[in-house]
Amino acid sequence: MDPKNPDHRDARILIVDDEMFCAAGLARMLEQSGYPNCATVTDPTTAAEKFTELKPDLVLLDLHMEPLSGIDVLNRINEITLPHARPPVVFLTADTTFDARHEALAAGATDFLAKPVDSVEVVLRIGNILTARALFQQCQLYSLGLERLVDKRTVELQRQTADLEKAIEELRSTQQQVIQQERMRALGTMASGIAHDLNNGLTLILGYGDMLLSNPLVFPLGSKEHIYLQEIVSAGRDNAQLVKRLRDFYRPSSSREHLEPVDLNELVEETISHTAPRWEAKANAGGATIRIQKDFAQIPLVTGAPAELREVLTNLIFNAADAMPTGGRLCFSTRLSDNQVELAVSDTGMGMSEETRRSCLEPFFTTKGAAGSGLGLAMSYGIVRRHGGSIMIESAVGKGSTFTIFLPVPMQALERRTAGSKKTIRPLHVLVVDDSPAICEIVSAYLAEDRHIVETATNGREAMEKFRAGQFDLVITDRAMPEMNGDELADSIKRLSPGEPIIMLTGFADLINETGQRAESVDLVLSKPARLSDLREAILEVMPHACR
Repeated sequence: MDPKNPDHRDARILIVDDEMFCAAGLARMLEQSGYPNCATVTDPTTAAEKFTELKPDLVLLDLHMEPLSGIDVLNRINEITLPHARPPVVFLTADTTFDARHEALAAGATDFLAKPVDSVEVVLRIGNILTARALFQQCQLYSLGLERLVDKRTVELQRQTADLEKAIEELRSTQQQVIQQERMRALGTMASGIAHDLNNGLTLILGYGDMLLSNPLVFPLGSKEHIYLQEIVSAGRDNAQLVKRLRDFYRPSSSREHLEPVDLNELVEETISHTAPRWEAKANAGGATIRIQKDFAQIPLVTGAPAELREVLTNLIFNAADAMPTGGRLCFSTRLSDNQVELAVSDTGMGMSEETRRSCLEPFFTTKGAAGSGLGLAMSYGIVRRHGGSIMIESAVGKGSTFTIFLPVPMQALERRTAGSKKTIRPLHVLVVDDSPAICEIVSAYLAEDRHIVETATNGREAMEKFRAGQFDLVITDRAMPEMNGDELADSIKRLSPGEPIIMLTGFADLINETGQRAESVDLVLSKPARLSDLREAILEVMPHACR
């Protein structure tokens, strides 16, 4: 796999499993998924020799084999391979004990896949691992080129000292941005890997919670049980947002994101008003006073997601308030400069050391101990980057801090949006397919609120039987299902009825959309957990003629 032009499909994959049936089956599955360069070894004693011959980009290694175990094979590979050149190694095992995992990780394992393997999980994990390997190789090439450039500039230092120092400073700044972005990309990839299971669980919590709250006869308003349910649903929503935000690290902007004209001056005013009760109460409790100072210039509208930009400002305001425990001044200013709108948030608090200033945008970095998650500023940085902007931080210990956000001015002048009439959907006949009966029940209950007639199926084969027997306006299906997955189901339905709208409701939605792995037969991919408003929006997108 060429790191300068990475293509997962030309990756060389070595499969080592002493069970011929397992090795051949896995190779066949990968070849059908677009990985034609697969080699299998069923005799572990020859695995190291085959490794040297093939020079694979990825090794899939069974843990328990005879006469050599997977650990023994990995140790032999380690002996003949330099650490930085060794490809990722994924263990295939039905032994998920802590001892087995600890031993494999100590030997240098990259990941685990539990037997029997799930084909969708295998393909997605291999894609993620190969992406990380390509990025690592690119970083190696970048570092090598950087070292050569520094050597060259060092020789020129005697003749052009002043100009060279400026160039090196710019280079260092660029390098720090690349490192920061790659760290955040890695965290986003990790979060995407666990989002599926988390979102399935959150779908049940939010779905059943909404259903119970909608029954005032069983749980009357104001009752202790009703309040507890509201707290459960609220916590579920917060956790769903946390999963989404973790995936949002360095996530490219999506074409489905709701971007609109934003007046930053108004947004600052709104955010100050919304957050004031919390930080004012905290300051007053400590006998302190925080004064607000505003210096707004006349600036053009920018394109953005108001909720996300409001989150950035909220994080900056709360951080500034925490930095002024004895009170102080919190200043907001805006101006137009070099075709960019600048928004500066300054405080007169404790300030930061240079080391803290350089690290404060990194995920999980915090100076608040157990009281801080270390995600606020990192998420804010990701949001600003997705808006095409940047952040500059100035701070000194005892002199306060200033965070300046730079957002691009659109090429054409924007106009404020006016609220339009709310669209409604006529009753539809919908087929809901998910291998979790509970999720089928929840989605059906949501759709029933809009008077849709819903039939459910718990696997692809059952869904095809019902689809052939009836007339459906819409199909909503999960992706990872036994017997026939969602992609295969969508293909089968489209062959029978090419115009049938199909929505895929899955915990892998963001990963599918970002990697472009959506099946052609699927019209839209929607992320779990989805609520009624999300389903309405998705239905309107794939069926605009369904409005009434």
